[in-house]
Amino acid sequence: MGKSIGWDGKTNTVYIGKVNEDDTDAYLTNMDYFTIQSTGISFRLNNWDKEKDKDATGKMHDKALKFGVNSGPGEGYVEYLLNQEYQTFEGGFSLEHSSRNINLGTVLKIYGDDELLYTSNVIDGGSLPVDFSVDVSGVIKLKIKLETSVWRSGLKYYDTQYVLFNPSLYK
Repeated sequence: MGKSIGWDGKTNTVYIGKVNEDDTDAYLTNMDYFTIQSTGISFRLNNWDKEKDKDATGKMHDKALKFGVNSGPGEGYVEYLLNQEYQTFEGGFSLEHSSRNINLGTVLKIYGDDELLYTSNVIDGGSLPVDFSVDVSGVIKLKIKLETSVWRSGLKYYDTQYVLFNPSLYK
């Protein structure tokens, strides 16, 4: 039916479609990515380690995508097909809690059909999580890109984790 499905465990209720106007229509965590690319850094996307769903302040998030990088400088991105179905993309971005002291000069950029829509401030050790809201009206392909500008030796493979939390799409 093309509607989101929700579950309220407290009342054992299944919801089809929105329960109220603020409900998310889709989460990126429930969507399959279109492509992942990286240059100059080791970059991967995962959402399998629930202990890594904490932002820099230690707050746990139910919906989160993790990006693992090491060394730098470089860039990596993941793309999703939105097919002009959504109006707004909202969420937050942070170093993951266990990586909260790492400094790689990392910036989050969000593109719609290769047009830059959002750029975060540099997210390094000591940075609080940042929230974003981006107009994605008419966007076919959403690109989420991380860019690092600092070389740091001695990091293990994917030692530094970033978390994109509550990545929500609204129609």
